[in-house]
Amino acid sequence: DACRCFHAARGGACETTARLTQRIVGPLPGGLGSLAGQLSNHTSAVIGTGLRVINASVAAYEMPPLMSENWLLGTLVEQPMVQQEGTLERLDTTAPCHVLELCFCGVEACDVPDFFQDASSATLPVATARRLQDAPAGGWQVPERRRTRVDVVFGIVAERSSRFFTKVDYANAWHFDAEHQPAEPWAQRSLRAFCTSLRDDLRVTNRECWIEAFESFVTQQKGERFPVTPDKFHAFTQEFAASSRSDWQTWSSTLWLRSGQIKASVLHFVIDLRNWGDAAESLVHMENWDKYVLAYNVQASRFARGAWHTSDQWVRAEAQMRLISSTVETLAVANTMAFLGMVAFTWNCILASVVVLMTVMVVAWLAFFIVVCMGWLIGPVEVISLIVFIGYATTYSLHIAHMYGQPGATKGAVPACVSGDAATRFRRTDYALKSMGSAAFGSAVSTAGCACFLVACRLVLFQKLGAVVLVVTLYSIFAALGPLPAILMIMGPRRPFCSGSNADGQQEAAAGVDSGNFVGRARLECLEAVQ
Repeated sequence: DACRCFHAARGGACETTARLTQRIVGPLPGGLGSLAGQLSNHTSAVIGTGLRVINASVAAYEMPPLMSENWLLGTLVEQPMVQQEGTLERLDTTAPCHVLELCFCGVEACDVPDFFQDASSATLPVATARRLQDAPAGGWQVPERRRTRVDVVFGIVAERSSRFFTKVDYANAWHFDAEHQPAEPWAQRSLRAFCTSLRDDLRVTNRECWIEAFESFVTQQKGERFPVTPDKFHAFTQEFAASSRSDWQTWSSTLWLRSGQIKASVLHFVIDLRNWGDAAESLVHMENWDKYVLAYNVQASRFARGAWHTSDQWVRAEAQMRLISSTVETLAVANTMAFLGMVAFTWNCILASVVVLMTVMVVAWLAFFIVVCMGWLIGPVEVISLIVFIGYATTYSLHIAHMYGQPGATKGAVPACVSGDAATRFRRTDYALKSMGSAAFGSAVSTAGCACFLVACRLVLFQKLGAVVLVVTLYSIFAALGPLPAILMIMGPRRPFCSGSNADGQQEAAAGVDSGNFVGRARLECLEAVQ
């Protein structure tokens, strides 16, 4: 690698020779021996043709290390330093009598006094340690317009909780962080490090960091070094905020300015993740950003901590995964409540279990329709449809099962080939279908008819809701008039309200008949059938 050198030529009283003092800062893998013979052409190229190095008179020795401060990063670095001293032959009477030279080899050059001139056009070729190049980034997988944007906010504290059933007060939902002081040099270093130290697993394809643009503004347009001291920061940022960020925006759109001071800011990043893409993959990326931001907040200056990131894709993915993960639990709770409600209506666990079975079957058919037939991604609308329409899936089967357990359901003709328990189940099933079948079918037709109008809507949300209502209605009426009667005729309870011994039960049932109790009438009929 080449070295960056600065030189200064001084006059004085001299005749045919001049003095040379050269200091080299940085590692020398070959030791002092690597400097042998390197000055012959270098000094002539830098100072001019009036001087020539007398190699035999050059002496090199180690100096105490140089302690330098990296103002940009705020770090102190100890660098090795060697010094060469030699004699120069003056070929011209106008040549200087003393040449001072300072070279930085393999390290960042320091600020030097004004009397030194930059000699970078004729740098000293000194062999330095080999530095590995950064591994090239892999090819991006997502088209540019489909990528996700991540925003990282500094200086704002957002309220994380709100009361239920109350309107959110957006004016008081956040406030500026009093500790955030971007005018401090260490805060500027931390903000810059956030943008320049991005890890590969963050998959950042493009970034828009105001602090990097501000650094270029300060160093190139103002001729100042970065970070800026507090006494100049606010004046520079006001001028910078008005500068162009794009064809139609200024950098002020990324800054919260109050009374000419930056109170908060936001950094924009575009990552190689498909927007509206897979929720599980999105949450993996969100976790990577969580770790990076957490590590930054631990290491950053106290004047630039409190960063947090957000993205529309994080919100969608988290909501989708939580909905999906809670769907099974919600379905279990809903079916349990439906079971208890049906037990209260039918007073029989077998009937309630059969109806729950029909409900689960309808929900499974509906899930098959949503995922396989329509190819919809599982989102809030789809999950809510599976949960909310459990009532639709239960209604028709519940009515049929309820009529199956009615006291008068055992009266009726049966085919001659049916006898015994099968005859009782046949009568009850026939009674339930004749009593409630036509009404259930008519209700299903009216509901399906209304759903057809939603399917014809132009809004996708209404189209989905209409399709779900239509399908769940058709599935439910089919289950209530098809599989449910078949199951009841095969394994339905013969006496849904029977319990206790015949003698005790008949006495209780008679009392129930006298008082007009429905359960009493049902048990009396049941006991009479037993006798």
